[in-house]
Amino acid sequence: MARLALLLAACVLAIVPGSVHAADGTTGTTGTTGTTGTTGTTGARQHAMAGAPPAPAMFVRAEGTRLWRGAAEYTVRGANYWQAMHLGMASGPSANRTRVLADLARLRSLGITTVRVLAAAEGAAPHPMPVQRLAPPLMPAPGRYDDAVFAGLDWVLAALPRFGMTAIVSLANYWTWSGGAAQLVAWADRPASDIPYPAQWDPVAREMTEGAPYDAFVDYANRLFDPDDRANPRAQQTYRDHVRAVVTRINSLTGTAYRDDPAVLAWELMNEPQASPHVARWLAESAALVRSLDARHLVTPGAECKNGAAWFRRMHAASGVTLATCHFWAANWGLYNATDPTARSLQGAIAHMHAFVDDTAAWARALGLPVVLAEYGLGRDAWGAGAGLQAYTPEASVTHRDAFYAAVCRRAREAGYAGSAFWAYAGRARPARGPSAELRWTGDPPHEPAGWNSVFDSDRSTLRVLRAC
Repeated sequence: MARLALLLAACVLAIVPGSVHAADGTTGTTGTTGTTGTTGTTGARQHAMAGAPPAPAMFVRAEGTRLWRGAAEYTVRGANYWQAMHLGMASGPSANRTRVLADLARLRSLGITTVRVLAAAEGAAPHPMPVQRLAPPLMPAPGRYDDAVFAGLDWVLAALPRFGMTAIVSLANYWTWSGGAAQLVAWADRPASDIPYPAQWDPVAREMTEGAPYDAFVDYANRLFDPDDRANPRAQQTYRDHVRAVVTRINSLTGTAYRDDPAVLAWELMNEPQASPHVARWLAESAALVRSLDARHLVTPGAECKNGAAWFRRMHAASGVTLATCHFWAANWGLYNATDPTARSLQGAIAHMHAFVDDTAAWARALGLPVVLAEYGLGRDAWGAGAGLQAYTPEASVTHRDAFYAAVCRRAREAGYAGSAFWAYAGRARPARGPSAELRWTGDPPHEPAGWNSVFDSDRSTLRVLRAC
């Protein structure tokens, strides 16, 4: 695998003009700005690097409820790889390009066509402890960007074509583990207010902090969607400026604007916006903004679809929305008990998943949209050798997860889904064995126990299921 990673690194670096690379596989770009600079090198230089525009057939498009690329139907065989931008940085505690190349190679060997990545991380300082937020932030303050982080996304998008992959790019996150909607509200609020952080999933963090009631957090974050809220104009402006910064960014390595890059499959307006009286209007306005900047890529709200048919219609009805995506979380939604080794808990979760997939597929057909299950996951067996904190280690078994993954793949195909993406790929990363500030970025975001829903490169049985998915 090490020889393969080095070979792939050479192939990827061969296609990126203006790059310099060290023996350890890291790369940099000549003439880039500093870590608190603007969103890239000068526009004139970047436009000079750009070649002929890509042919329309290279972009994934929607026709009815199916996805197409050129004359071939395109199925999303996906992996959530939200940490890609940070791992793709040239240097720093989050950077690990050699790992990214090895991870993408392994995923491609499984037939994975699409990764889902995050293009947002807000806030000058993590809270309440260093491992609770994605770091370093892409946007440490409103309108200010760390170009070293942005360049990590440049590098990832430049690498994807070599693996025959595309990316669903999330433009924002609702949750606090990357700053999220609440951070935009906190920046904009007058007088200043503190984010009511909810209780953390991570057992170590939960012992060190007291979380606010979940409803209090949602009410605070949902102020981003309320046009009458005092923080809304400033928070909205920060979000919309960020959308423009990402969608129109010119890749510092390839010279191609993101909006002209066929490696982008779709723009996701936000990861998991929660239901509110104003969210449908916000999604419609946000979709219209993206479409005004980029008429070729698909646009999806990023909703979970957990609130029923009426909410599904409201969150996908805007004319600018061209792709539906849904998420299914059996354990998080109280539909599965990971400590129960019997078939009862597993079969209950599968039954709920069947109903969810069938319903959301029907709702999407009614709107004439293709639908992708953009997140599904299940933890490792939390009994026997996997009891307690051992459930987060690679040594814990995955019998229920493998059965659940296989059931998801079958049902999504049968229901007419355009694809699915498991959560999430950790690849060669491993959780720390004790308290650690090291930024390993497994498949679990910073507010959750590392290893909880991660798929490791050593999970051979799960990888076989995914290969057949």
